[in-house]
Amino acid sequence: ITPYSIDDDLLLQRSRQMLAEISDPVVSVNTDQTPVAYLRQIRYWLFMAEGQRSTLVLWTLFAVILMLVIFAAQKTDPFSAGVFTTGFAGASSEFLVLIVYQTLFGNIYQMTGLIIALYMFGLTCGTMLQGRPVSNTKRLYGLLQLVMMVLVILIPFIFKMATSYIEAPSYVIQGALFVLIAIIALMAGLTFNKATLLAGSSIVTTASNLYAIDLAGASSGILLTSMLMLPLLGMWVTCMLLSGLVVAGLLMMHLSGKKVNFGQGI
Repeated sequence: ITPYSIDDDLLLQRSRQMLAEISDPVVSVNTDQTPVAYLRQIRYWLFMAEGQRSTLVLWTLFAVILMLVIFAAQKTDPFSAGVFTTGFAGASSEFLVLIVYQTLFGNIYQMTGLIIALYMFGLTCGTMLQGRPVSNTKRLYGLLQLVMMVLVILIPFIFKMATSYIEAPSYVIQGALFVLIAIIALMAGLTFNKATLLAGSSIVTTASNLYAIDLAGASSGILLTSMLMLPLLGMWVTCMLLSGLVVAGLLMMHLSGKKVNFGQGI
């Protein structure tokens, strides 16, 4: 290597360009809680696979999500809106727990099956529980929405505590994540369960409508959260928006004139 190789003008220009790019205050910093590089990687691989059509692919995906939301909106009433919001928040929470586990422990390929199984187990338990009288179900339905709101906020809280404040054994953090995702799924299953009692329609109509609404909420939630909300907004803001969406479903029911009787016992 000669001095001419080291003092090359092109090498110096590239070095200055790289330093300018990483020091630009406008550029977002990639972190565990705000993985902006994830979205850039998606765009990069779409461009590698589809070329100039990559932008069309992204817009097509967003159009599909929009159609899912519109479809759910047409089918929802004040009670079934909670099924959409909890499906949205529940599926998003499952994805966020997977991301948190991968960040903390790094062996998500080994544990993905267990986390998904726990979510499905919680859903099954929630939907199979015996129903209560409608007068009591209204209050329980509202409480389920509030509990779901709190549980979603616990996801970034556990992550923050595990990385900043508490020197807890790994099995304690893992157990907390496993229990949390199972309870979130239980709340989603219970919401579906109680919505079937409050629908006031035939069994066939109720089952088909609520199942379609739940699937629309879950699929649109997982797509928006994984591709846009988490990379652009970060985990805390994403979970706050998910909780706000659940509250919006509860308010829709409350303001519609179909009151939730909080004065009766569960």
